[in-house]
Amino acid sequence: MTSQEDTVLQNEAQQLTCPFKNLFKDLLKDLGVSEEKLQATETRLNALENKMQEVLSRLANSEAQIEKIKMENSGVKNVLMNVGDAYNKTTGIFTAPVLGVYYFSFFYHCQADQPTLLALFRNGKQVAITKHHKSSCYTENGGNGVTLQLDKGEQVYIVLRKNTRVWDESNVTTVFTGFLINAIHTKGVKNVLMNVGDAYNKTTGIFTAPVLGVYYFSFFYHCQADQPTLLALFRNGKQVAITKHHKSSCYTENGGNGVTLQLDKGEQVYIVLRKNTRVWDESNVTTVFTGFLINAM
Repeated sequence: MTSQEDTVLQNEAQQLTCPFKNLFKDLLKDLGVSEEKLQATETRLNALENKMQEVLSRLANSEAQIEKIKMENSGVKNVLMNVGDAYNKTTGIFTAPVLGVYYFSFFYHCQADQPTLLALFRNGKQVAITKHHKSSCYTENGGNGVTLQLDKGEQVYIVLRKNTRVWDESNVTTVFTGFLINAIHTKGVKNVLMNVGDAYNKTTGIFTAPVLGVYYFSFFYHCQADQPTLLALFRNGKQVAITKHHKSSCYTENGGNGVTLQLDKGEQVYIVLRKNTRVWDESNVTTVFTGFLINAM
């Protein structure tokens, strides 16, 4: 065989094997992509596993906190009143039935040769305490009280700190009380004319300050005079200003008010129509609530 014939055979063999080479290259390329996808999937699975471990850890911590509350705060011996069953006499937890302003108080009586620390908690965070240190006196008394704005479902309870004592007897010397002062009926307004930045929640009727700054708020009403009206402006559960009229023999009545407030980011402002009072709610927009930022700080 001549060298020319040998070269021809080599070229023919190379042409025969070339498709296989390309096929192998494509397979290796696909395999590399599959490995990348597999690696990405594995990374996502590891992230999900870590997230699951975090969730399980939080769940275990929550269950431990619940058990701690049950051990330290097993309710009270005598429930004198429980309108609406907001208080769970087994766990000692009061659950707010509606959005509103509530008052809570707690008092104790005990023998002074043992220390006492009673704490009021809201959703796991301590709000107020009453306490005394061990002394040579015969007895000690203590108490405290707070007003809180609670959303529906928020929980309030008292905890007797570990290794401290109170008297628990039929004379009712240690007492926990909670009740609704004023329900907040904020159902928003029928027509939202402008809501730049979505600071106003048209479902709840609450304006939440998006930034620290000075804001202006106004509220006006129109109504039939044979029914009383009281509209109040609230800031974080505290009444700031009102407009009202008493029932009269006139046909209609009008009222309004306006305030300038410095608000921190997240503070809330809203109007409340007092229970058993009326305003007109119609397409002519005679009852209006307005709020806007004057100057960011």
